[in-house]
Amino acid sequence: MIKRYKQRRVFSFILLVVAICFMSIGFAAFSSELTISSSAIVKPDSGDFKVVFSSSGTSYLTNKITGVATGSATGGNASIENTGDVATISDLTASFTGPSESVKYEFYAYNMSGYVAYLKEVKFNNVSGESSSKVCSAIDSSSVTSSLLESACNDISVSITVGDDTFGSSTSSVSGHSLGKSTYEKVVVTITYSDNGNAADGDFKVEFGDIGLSYSTVDSRSEGTQDI
Repeated sequence: MIKRYKQRRVFSFILLVVAICFMSIGFAAFSSELTISSSAIVKPDSGDFKVVFSSSGTSYLTNKITGVATGSATGGNASIENTGDVATISDLTASFTGPSESVKYEFYAYNMSGYVAYLKEVKFNNVSGESSSKVCSAIDSSSVTSSLLESACNDISVSITVGDDTFGSSTSSVSGHSLGKSTYEKVVVTITYSDNGNAADGDFKVEFGDIGLSYSTVDSRSEGTQDI
């Protein structure tokens, strides 16, 4: 294990945020007659640390991800796009007829680098232009009672499972969650209309903000050091 102080550059994008550490190593040897001092600076290229999305857990693929629905619900076909430093999965949709239904999307986070990647943060962002991570609105406002809409909205949620850890809200300090070099871990996003949930008296839509995953070359429990 080599302990290194890090300088971190953070790449932000819709669903995946990758933090990159720049490291330096110093060496010195001494004797009673002669002193030899030397140093080396290691600056990995930003492309050396990269976590992306994959539709497969055994090989790197970016096929469409079809939502698996329960009851009378229907899902959509989500798209993966890994371009440059940005990794995005979009069009995760669900159409419900009532409570006790869900739509689940399963895909993978793939650590393409030669570094261990640590999940540091999961962030449920606000809907664009709004102050909440979930916004419900009637498709025809004249046909939906606002109080019933609010109750039904409260019973619809989104959660994300990364590996063995499940999150239903933002978690700013995840620790002990590692993704090995050149390995995959399953990511599951589930949109749920809860059992025995309230129903509205008309059609309505629910918008969720983006979910961001932040991976780093250091674990939250050991900031400032790195295993290589």
